[in-house]
Amino acid sequence: MSWGNLTGSKKDGGLVFRDLRSFNLAMVAKIGWHLLSNPHSLVSRIYKARYFPHSPFFDVDIGTNPSFVWRSIWQARELLTLGCRWSIGDGKNIPVMGESWIRGLNEGLVRGPQQQGVYGMTISELMSPLGKCWNVHAIKLLFDCGVVKDILQTPLVEDVVEDKLIWKEEKDGCYSVRSGYILWRKTRGTPDSNRVDGDWCSLWNIKAPPRVKHLIWRICRDVLPTRSLSNIIDSRIINFHDDVASVLLDICSSEDSMLAGRVAEWFVAQDIGSRDHVHPYQLTWRPPLEGRLKCNVDAGFNINRGTTNRGWCIRDHMGNFISAGTAWDFGSFPILEAEALALKEAIRSAIDLHLEYVIFESDSQNTIHAICSDVNGFSEFSSIISSIRSLLDNFPNFEVKFVKRQANSVAHALAKAADSWTRRSFFNMVPPCIDHLLINDMS
Repeated sequence: MSWGNLTGSKKDGGLVFRDLRSFNLAMVAKIGWHLLSNPHSLVSRIYKARYFPHSPFFDVDIGTNPSFVWRSIWQARELLTLGCRWSIGDGKNIPVMGESWIRGLNEGLVRGPQQQGVYGMTISELMSPLGKCWNVHAIKLLFDCGVVKDILQTPLVEDVVEDKLIWKEEKDGCYSVRSGYILWRKTRGTPDSNRVDGDWCSLWNIKAPPRVKHLIWRICRDVLPTRSLSNIIDSRIINFHDDVASVLLDICSSEDSMLAGRVAEWFVAQDIGSRDHVHPYQLTWRPPLEGRLKCNVDAGFNINRGTTNRGWCIRDHMGNFISAGTAWDFGSFPILEAEALALKEAIRSAIDLHLEYVIFESDSQNTIHAICSDVNGFSEFSSIISSIRSLLDNFPNFEVKFVKRQANSVAHALAKAADSWTRRSFFNMVPPCIDHLLINDMS
């Protein structure tokens, strides 16, 4: 068989061998990423002085008499252009046209043609002078309805203070050879021999034991024959090693309750729960120890209104309601950013209330893991996590924990209903939407 066929997916008769040419390009692109992300390093300054002293990295020609290394880096720029995006700080360094900064469904560039004046503008000119938000009136005057919707759905994160290029294929915004290889094969592979099956790529690259990957594949084969694996693989699996059944059920229930029921029946039929020492069951909220408070936090989305919602609720060791709050913003925040923002807002609210010894519970395992780790990054999510760490450092009696979605129903209900109230709402009395849930949690 040809090498091109061997690098294909098993479903297409291949053996999923690496395409060495694409893999080498992804490795060389990491050097180009270093030049972009560390412009003040010695090697970056040398290359800039030699090959692009007066031009941006992406606009430079190969030049005269280039070295072999520079020629390789220059060829790898195309891969970097596919996966790089601007993270918006003050917006003064990001041109409106010709750069990738739009987020959401149509992530990428503002497409032309546009009005002539737009081509010399920066993003800062589209932002309100009163705060970090979009100037809706100015945007509607400059662009048509489709572009206006894309811009307004691009969230502006207060924690990002500096314009910077990030790698949008990784949650920390840092380039990785793995994601570069997958992106290049997905966008530049030929339909016949160089095709990479997206489902198998997602399954192959998650950091989980082989039995977890095999279990996901079996569920999709037996229960979801028409669905893509990528539709149920959630980022919460990445750092998961045990408790296979309950985590997969949690993921499925967040997508579709009927789907969760079918998967639960499949677990029972396969007798997997007993082998993994896990039985699917409904978890409940647990009160904190006496003298402590517990604050449950969650994020939600209203697709029709285009808002990202947040909700939090504080209770004492008897389960008594103390306070609650909601907030919402226009824009399509990624789920991890939304969960992190919800947690940050809850912590700030607890600080404003002068509370001590508070346990904050979130059903986003990746958010909690990122806070507890010492890994930093360039992305908006990483900036929010850094802000949360700073808050926790100043208040050592605060603690963050992961909780199953089933035990976070009160915060989930508040987040779901957040855009029914004002932009920021605070409750000293129990909101009607969670009254019955508070009773159920204590029954």
